[in-house]
Amino acid sequence: MDTKSIKAINLTLAESRIIYLSTQKMADQLEKEMLKRQNHENFQRDEEIDKLRTMHELSNKLKKFLNEFLLDD
Repeated sequence: MDTKSIKAINLTLAESRIIYLSTQKMADQLEKEMLKRQNHENFQRDEEIDKLRTMHELSNKLKKFLNEFLLDD
């Protein structure tokens, strides 16, 4: 593999890690906000749970991608 390809792969991997960490942070923040708002009368529990589930699914897919990429030599 040439140097240009290796640099592109490393950049993609670095970007994927940043996106993964960002989604983890966003999911944590969403969960904290959900816990704060759960006692409000306008709180839509199912909608909030769906948002959180979607964020966790995205995070898990990114984690799986990163792990497969790192383990695939």
